[in-house]
Amino acid sequence: MKWYIVNTLSGAEMSAYKSLMKSIEEADPATKALFGEVLVPTTTVVDPTKKNSKGRTEKFMPGYMMIQMEMDEKSYRLVNSISKIVGFIGRPSARGGMASPERSAQMLQEIPAMSEAEVEKVKSQMNLSVEKVVTTVEMNLKDKVRVTNGPFVNFEGTVEAVDNEKRRISVNLSILGRVMPIDLDFSQVERVNA
Repeated sequence: MKWYIVNTLSGAEMSAYKSLMKSIEEADPATKALFGEVLVPTTTVVDPTKKNSKGRTEKFMPGYMMIQMEMDEKSYRLVNSISKIVGFIGRPSARGGMASPERSAQMLQEIPAMSEAEVEKVKSQMNLSVEKVVTTVEMNLKDKVRVTNGPFVNFEGTVEAVDNEKRRISVNLSILGRVMPIDLDFSQVERVNA
C-alpha cells in the first residue's frame, strides 16, 4: 500500500475523516482490504503561560488528509464519494470529459504517492509536542505601531488598549480616510520609533 494526500474542504478535515472511515467500514471486505491508515496531520500545542496546560490539538497541514491505500477504481471512487473531499493531490485531469477505461486506469497510476521519507517526516511531526511561542511586547497607550502581518500589513496607528492576558492589542488605524479600531495579536505589530 502507498500513501496519498487528498485535499479537503477548509476546516472540514475531521468531518471528511469520519465520513471516509464510515464508508470504509461499510464497504465490502474486498474494498476494505484496499485501505490502511487514514491520518489528519495534527500536533499538540502547549501554551507555557497557562499552568497545567495539557495542550490542544492543531492541524499542521490544514485542508489535507493522508490515506494509505491500494490505488484502483474502487478505492479511488470510494474516496472521491466523500462530499468534503475535494480530490487527490496531483490527480491528472481527464481533459475533455469521460476517459476510456484504459486512460482511466493510466490516470490512477499517475496520481503521485508520497515517498516513505515524506510519510515518516509527517508522522514524526505528529508525535512532537510543540510549545507555543510567547511574544513579549511592552506597549503603552498612545504608542505608535506598525502592523507586520495580516490584511493590514504596513499600516501604522496608535495603541488604544492592551490586553496582556489574551496577548491582544487594539490599534486605531486610518483606513480609507476613517480611523478604525482593529484588534490584533501582539505578534502582528512592532513599535515605531517616532
